[in-house]
Formats: sequence, structure tokens, C-alpha cells
Amino acid sequence: MGSGLPKIDFYCKDQEPAKKGYSKIFRNPLCKDGLLSTPPEGYTTGKDMVLHCLKNFKNNPCFGSPVISNKDGDVKYESYNYRTYENCIDEAVNFGNGLNHLKLCPPVSEFRDYTC
Repeated sequence: MGSGLPKIDFYCKDQEPAKKGYSKIFRNPLCKDGLLSTPPEGYTTGKDMVLHCLKNFKNNPCFGSPVISNKDGDVKYESYNYRTYENCIDEAVNFGNGLNHLKLCPPVSEFRDYTC
């Protein structure tokens, strides 16, 4: 049983010039002509895709935020701090558990089986 996504170890760069203050756009080669409008075959929910990433890429960078220095009023982006897929998913689960514990998220029948 395959994952539905082919394994690709590289990214392509769009040929358009970068906008001022931004880097060029990097995309997976499967999406070089634009973003996907539907999930890959075998995935029906965002949860399916998130769990796929957790299973296959849990220690890989997921979200990054810039490390900014402001010396003499000159803002510079020095590097990025990344959180892994596992960190991000743990935070989402903890956030959801907190909402549930505080009774801020009552069960809804059509989502009753929505668990990790």
C-alpha cells in the first residue's frame, strides 16, 4: 500500500524574479505550474495529510520563523528557527486538549471520530 505521494528529494524554483523584500518561490516539482486544488489520491482530509507528514517526516522542519537582529535601526534576517512536524502536531494536540478540558469545544456528532 503506497502513501499516495511520490518521494521527491528536491524542489524547483519558479523562473519569475523575486519581489522586493521576498525570496523566490520554491515549489515541489509536482506543483511547478501552480498549487494543487485537490488533495493527492488516497487523502480525503487535511488530517490524513498531517498524519502522513508526522509518520514520514516527524523530525523534519515544518514551520520556520526568522531570527531578526535590529542593530542601529537596520533590520536584518540572520537565520530561521524551525519547529519540526512532531513539535507542531504536539502543540496542536495540546491546544485541542486544552480547549476540550475547558469545555470550550463541545463534541459535534459529525466529528466524533476526529482523533489522533
